[in-house]
Amino acid sequence: MKNNALRATIFRIRNLMLPKTRGQESWDYIGRSIESGKPFMAARFGAVEIKAVLYAKYPLLAPFLKRYVYTCMHRNAGFFPVSKESLRQFASLMTTDMRQVDVLFSWRPEEIFLKKELQNAYKASFADTNIHPEDKAFWTKYLKGKKVLVIHPFASTIEQQYRENRTKLFARTDSIPKFSSLTTIKAVQTIAGHQAGYKTWFEALDYMKREIEKADFDIALIGCGAYGFPLAAHVKRMGKQAIHLGGVLQIYFGIKGKRWNDWGLYNEHWVSPHAEDIPQGAEHVENGCYW
Repeated sequence: MKNNALRATIFRIRNLMLPKTRGQESWDYIGRSIESGKPFMAARFGAVEIKAVLYAKYPLLAPFLKRYVYTCMHRNAGFFPVSKESLRQFASLMTTDMRQVDVLFSWRPEEIFLKKELQNAYKASFADTNIHPEDKAFWTKYLKGKKVLVIHPFASTIEQQYRENRTKLFARTDSIPKFSSLTTIKAVQTIAGHQAGYKTWFEALDYMKREIEKADFDIALIGCGAYGFPLAAHVKRMGKQAIHLGGVLQIYFGIKGKRWNDWGLYNEHWVSPHAEDIPQGAEHVENGCYW
């Protein structure tokens, strides 16, 4: 109870110090950004990744964060190998990429330490990453007619759901509109201690960057752990648009996960991730919330 009360207090202070917009105003801003056709990056921080940045950037915080960062960056965020030097490299990359952010889905108290890097970013509520299928004004409507690239570990399931059930997932049949085209890249999955054949996390990141460069798209929707933020920045540098949503992206395409079991979203057209998309040890990653 004490921990919950402390957490609530921290987030209340954070909300006062880092004001943000939510709902219609945020959706309209994102929609105008998409309509403009200009390069832009919308992104959110992962709870683990932002702590890793602070661990490397602020030595005074390091003793308090080290155990959490070393454990969770490896297991939950899929980062490897975890060392003082590799975390410094990660923090440097993230700090550089923060300057590309046009829209920040804001939610972490730790963002207070990164105000300078994020000073030019429009602050939207993290709640605006959750799909609002009942609201015809939700920003996904601006994806209509776009060449959409989705980067996610559940790529084949996303393609199947879009192709077979796009209009059946939510009460409003156009919650996910018809794209000009849908292309997917199966994201490298290195969570739960897997390395997927790569020597380092940075090597896996570079592989996905090369795959993105081969794709024909207008806008990328991204959900792939710690890879997502720097991939979104890479897309913007390519002159295109990116929205890094994180784990919630799977529910846009009607894919179940334990985290959303009680949200009242599911119907008979929703599916569970394919067996081949469930890594060994998945139950140790946030209690298996994505599967």
